[in-house]
Amino acid sequence: ATVYALQGDYEEAERFAEKSLAILETTVGERHPETAQSLEMMAKIMWATHREREAQDFETRLNTIREDLRSGSELAQKAE
Repeated sequence: ATVYALQGDYEEAERFAEKSLAILETTVGERHPETAQSLEMMAKIMWATHREREAQDFETRLNTIREDLRSGSELAQKAE
């Protein structure tokens, strides 16, 4: 997804980022640091394609995970 995004092919970047996000949510959970990376990529793609509302939604989810990590939540400790 990153390579496609850097090349400006946001359609392909989104396709791969969506797959990555779905896999990570299933395997490591919705609030895992690796899932956060995919959410960040999705937000960047949404901003780049002028889909502000969707970008904000992804960033909200991302910020929740970041807050969990900063607060030392049980989930964040398990992820280490």
